[in-house]
Amino acid sequence: MHTDSTKAEELSVCIMPERYTSGEPSASAFVRLLLPYTNNPVLGENWNIIVSKKKELPAPSIANIFIIERNVGGVSLDRIANWLIKLRESKKKCIYELDDDFFNVEGLYKRTGRNKANVKRAVDRAIWIASAADAVVVSTPQLYKLASKYNDNVYLLPNYLDPDLWSISSTQLPSDKKKSNLVKIGYVGTPTHNEDLMVIAGVMDRIKREYGDQIEIEVIGAFQKDLNNPIFGKPIPLPNARAYPKFVGWLREQVDWDIAIIPLVDDIFNESKSHLKFLESTALGLVSICSNVPTYSSIVENNRNGILVNNNFEEWYEAIKLLIDNREKREKLVRSAYSDLFEKYTTYTNSDLYSQILEDVNSFATSPKIPPINRSLKEYLICYVAKSGGRNSRLCVKLLNDPYHYFLDSKHAFLRPVRVFFKKG
Repeated sequence: MHTDSTKAEELSVCIMPERYTSGEPSASAFVRLLLPYTNNPVLGENWNIIVSKKKELPAPSIANIFIIERNVGGVSLDRIANWLIKLRESKKKCIYELDDDFFNVEGLYKRTGRNKANVKRAVDRAIWIASAADAVVVSTPQLYKLASKYNDNVYLLPNYLDPDLWSISSTQLPSDKKKSNLVKIGYVGTPTHNEDLMVIAGVMDRIKREYGDQIEIEVIGAFQKDLNNPIFGKPIPLPNARAYPKFVGWLREQVDWDIAIIPLVDDIFNESKSHLKFLESTALGLVSICSNVPTYSSIVENNRNGILVNNNFEEWYEAIKLLIDNREKREKLVRSAYSDLFEKYTTYTNSDLYSQILEDVNSFATSPKIPPINRSLKEYLICYVAKSGGRNSRLCVKLLNDPYHYFLDSKHAFLRPVRVFFKKG
């Protein structure tokens, strides 16, 4: 791995991973960019991989191809546009990387609970970047269809696991970490998946009533805001160190389950979700029960390497009960799933896919001019105020947070009528 200061060589790729406010790369950044590109010896033989260390656009001179992800560090579209112009002038290429449906206002609003106007701006931003980039790389077939509306050069690159991080070195299952004779059932996911967990809440309550002390149900990630009032099961507090590699290490030590439950509501937003949870559960040596939706039916062969169930009470109940009662079936399914993982679903076994995308994009002719930025009235005003006094000035912050009262309280009477464009409700 190289840093920004490294002198670029021919066939250089600079990746700009999505980062949290702390500066730590996001889990998506590790899965989609950092681990596949910087921890793969095959790619390292042919490409000089550079990692941008800041939430800033890297200098066009340092690489041939730049991969930017999701929100692009919150950099303004004006700066991204100017940067893309410089790339085109230098005959450099830009790839936009997406692993979630950032084109869906209602879906993002429903799951994040953020201000809807801000969600709409985020979606408009993603659409513009997807349109302006030389190519877009996505993780699922549904995202491929969506992104193809905005860019002619879209590549499907599914999520794979890093074999070093997960210690996937053969078809041999991880060593058994069982600490008791209980059958343990578990779920791993963020709080944004509470709606998915409601699909099986009643089922888990019934299973617990019927089996009592013979089973244990643990939930990691969800319910963190109220550990004392989970929807079902026993919530496990998250570790302090949550960077993806450290979290994976913690999971591998913590999880001693037999069965992984992976429910997913069948809706438009979730059509773009990837099968990552199934791969991770398999890497932990667990047999998985998944919702019978395209995300999982594309990788799970029912009763061969896992169980697929429709999202109704009886099917979930019967599937969980079947695996609790049948240890031999659990072992058979997980052996098949783990063999598939080793042979087909690691970053190493798919090195050619990563290389081919880079080679294709590098061979592109220089793209035409970037598309214009469609701005709302508020965005024009913010740009004007930011240029006058700085984006962090008191007036600009007030305009960003409460444009209606910004204009209502304006000392310039001629500006007050503008407030009607920002009236709430």
